Amino acid sequence: KHYSYWFAQNKNYPQLLEWDREIRDFVERYIQKNVKNVSNYGGIGHIEIRRKTDLVQINIHTGFPDLLIEEQSLGISQMKIDLGKKLGLKSQNLRVNLISVTQPYGEPKILAEHVALQLRNRVPFRRTMKKAIELIGRTTDRGIKIQIAGRLNGSEMARVE
Repeated sequence: KHYSYWFAQNKNYPQLLEWDREIRDFVERYIQKNVKNVSNYGGIGHIEIRRKTDLVQINIHTGFPDLLIEEQSLGISQMKIDLGKKLGLKSQNLRVNLISVTQPYGEPKILAEHVALQLRNRVPFRRTMKKAIELIGRTTDRGIKIQIAGRLNGSEMARVE
């Protein structure tokens, strides 16, 4: 899914599509830069953008919205102001909402960020893979396919598990 809901004329479509990409990049960079306790933060599942004639509504679906609110009490409002300046919108024409995902590890992007964070923290890769399978097993019955590649456990030979 693209998570963009709007209608545009053919001549305006590329510009609005580029704005959506800029909005998503800006929000992800802003949250990554301003969340201090990244080890407990699960990440952003997806960013939904809805455009009406004079209103842009941005819904940030995150696994742990409380962490964002606790970390920066004015962070979301500051992000809204900065984003409004970047896009040239007034604050009343831009709405930013944090929406909690009921099963955060059911979102593939949040689970991938969790696995990457574990590998960055030098947790053994087999334990990380088993933990990811366990987390997804608690949430849904869809199943999971996980693949980790590179110099695993610091060995000289790169391999894929």
